[in-house]
Amino acid sequence: QVLFAPGAPVDELKALVNTYRITVQGHADYQIPGKLRCPIHLFRSEEKTPHVEQNEEVEFEDTREAWGWAECTHAQVEEIRVPGTHVTMMALPHVKTLADKLSHYL
Repeated sequence: QVLFAPGAPVDELKALVNTYRITVQGHADYQIPGKLRCPIHLFRSEEKTPHVEQNEEVEFEDTREAWGWAECTHAQVEEIRVPGTHVTMMALPHVKTLADKLSHYL
């Protein structure tokens, strides 16, 4: 899966980099105001993300229970697996499965 196709406009690359920058900053700044009293549904990718330079697969891992989400609620955290990697689960064709599973909980 290519996130930035050869020949794509530079504005697309800038938008992609800006999205990642905002996401990383949001994670760094976020403070949990207290535990929720509702379940959390954690959507996780079924595949590991290939690490191009070393020809190996990597997965974003967290040693905390349910990747730390259990610390955010008094209820349970349900992990739901979806096809794709951490990145490609949000792109076609996998995003359709993610949307179907997500709509079940809305």
